[in-house]
Amino acid sequence: MQELQRNSGKDALSAFFCIVKDDARLSSTHMSIYFVLFSYWIRNDYVNPFNITRRAVMQKAKIKSIVTYHKCIKELDSLGYIKYQPSYHPGIGSKVYLRLN
Repeated sequence: MQELQRNSGKDALSAFFCIVKDDARLSSTHMSIYFVLFSYWIRNDYVNPFNITRRAVMQKAKIKSIVTYHKCIKELDSLGYIKYQPSYHPGIGSKVYLRLN
């Protein structure tokens, strides 16, 4: 089962690369955030949803501005790359679903 999940992860990442190379709406910051979210999904055994905290994602994606973080997360959501459910509770974290289709 783990091998199937790994292959699904590779397929999802390959599909993401194919899509984003032609999507002029995405910046390197969007991609950096997406790759951090992808790593969370892998650590969550390839299961949606998974919880994130703004601070941790910003640190791993090397983003300094909270405004930039929120702008990119909202755009990834509105463009259909992720589904983002903010919690507004620092201890719980927000829920993220990777949209892999």
